[in-house]
Amino acid sequence: MTNFTDEERKLIAEQEYKNWTVNDEVTINKGKKSIGYVSKVVNDKKTGEQAFIITDGNPKIQKPSEVNTVSRL
Repeated sequence: MTNFTDEERKLIAEQEYKNWTVNDEVTINKGKKSIGYVSKVVNDKKTGEQAFIITDGNPKIQKPSEVNTVSRL
């Protein structure tokens, strides 16, 4: 698990408002630090839930069994 500074946590939280698509790499600090890759975009109109599921590897090449870290924005 990666430890983030308070400033990095703020930058990560700001990523929630971007229009990500599957396979996009999510980074902070002007692209210097990778958070992971978007593996799923959730936009459930019935419940209003909007989220991005971020995994530690590129979903194009990483098998689900190889995923170690999952985050939700």
